[in-house]
Amino acid sequence: MSRPMQATLLLACTLLGCADPVSPPGPFLVTVTNAPPASAKPGAVLPEVTLRFADANGTPAANLPVRASGDGTIELSSDVTDGSGRVRVRWSLPLWPQGNSQVAPPGLTGTFIARLELGAGATAVEFTTTATVFKAEQVDAADMTGCGVRANELWCWGRIGPRFTQQDRFRSAAFRMTLPSGVGAAEVRLNDGTICIRDTATNRPWCVDLQEGPTEFHQIAGAPGLFELVDRGSAFCGRAIPDRKVWCWTVGSGGFGGAIPVETPAFRLLTGQSTGLYHYSPGGHLCGLTDDGTPWCWGDNKNGELGDGTTISRSLPVQVALPEPLVTLRASRGGACGETAEGQVWCWGSHLLGDGVLGPQRVTLPGSGSVVPNYRYLYRIGPTGIDRYFRGQFIPRFPVVDQAMRVVEFTGEVDACGVGADGEVWCSTSITEGVSDNWGESRELHPVHEP
Repeated sequence: MSRPMQATLLLACTLLGCADPVSPPGPFLVTVTNAPPASAKPGAVLPEVTLRFADANGTPAANLPVRASGDGTIELSSDVTDGSGRVRVRWSLPLWPQGNSQVAPPGLTGTFIARLELGAGATAVEFTTTATVFKAEQVDAADMTGCGVRANELWCWGRIGPRFTQQDRFRSAAFRMTLPSGVGAAEVRLNDGTICIRDTATNRPWCVDLQEGPTEFHQIAGAPGLFELVDRGSAFCGRAIPDRKVWCWTVGSGGFGGAIPVETPAFRLLTGQSTGLYHYSPGGHLCGLTDDGTPWCWGDNKNGELGDGTTISRSLPVQVALPEPLVTLRASRGGACGETAEGQVWCWGSHLLGDGVLGPQRVTLPGSGSVVPNYRYLYRIGPTGIDRYFRGQFIPRFPVVDQAMRVVEFTGEVDACGVGADGEVWCSTSITEGVSDNWGESRELHPVHEP
């Protein structure tokens, strides 16, 4: 059997333990010089490999036909071996895992295979290599675009567009975005058509519009240093350093408004989400958690996202009445969920809990791990993968992820990106390939590749 990056020589006589090798036309013994590496980037042109074929007596297998097959492009120096029994091979990997990642089985890496046959299959040599996976400390996604922060650099993939990449196609590999001189990315957040980062040195926000206006990031006027960035659809927000109160700024076609303070309590945690696209308002809502574990929410409330038992939108925070404090809080398009110190889950929003259910409800989910709400579903990000629930009922086979995930950002019915236990970045095919799948059916997350 083949091992990664080692030539697999299918020598029948050797496998059967024959005492005397078979005479030409084969099988032959093969010497490999400069075998392909164990891992490589999709689309890479690998260093040239030299193969020398000879019989058991060392006699070269000269002037015999050679045939190549496999993934990507496999170029031979000649379609026959030279007088010394040699042939040189140049292997260019495809951009996608074997079989195209749209249909490839889920997994951490894509496997590429190159096979060479000498003399009508009398001797075969097989090489394998695996696609390297992009790693990041933090990721976010929106509107078929994903971005991540790695070592204070900003990397993006998906629908970035020719204004930034000079290529009008979806990118399955990460692309390094240019930041202003002296600015580093400590965090990135996206909404529909906009990227904002928090500067490493000052913690102040910088933003760029993917569709219109200049392609350079610019600093948001009046914004203080922030603990984090939070997306609220038509705005971005964050807690100010050091008083932990909320500041927001609007985003629009080709421009950004200056940051303004919002009259809020001092929050130890802030979370938000756009209400979404399609027939919903993009205004979104925000929720904060105070030091005593009390949640407060404000913004759009058409489906009970604010947890106050009404559908009245609020410009200022209203308290969510709960019998016990929360230690975590996550907002989503459908509402919000939080957990107590004992692991009890509370959620609100009719999209999450069912039509007509507005106030907070206690939700029982089996298993362990963090709870992430998204539109109509709840996800349990556990030690072995992701489970999905619809109004308390487990939905099998969705999404298909067999690796431990540290965090997943579900930003809509289609778009999602996550970070694995070792920093590997996974995203839905809507982002890596522009394939809009139905989230109501079986879905997969695929790895984002290194550039």
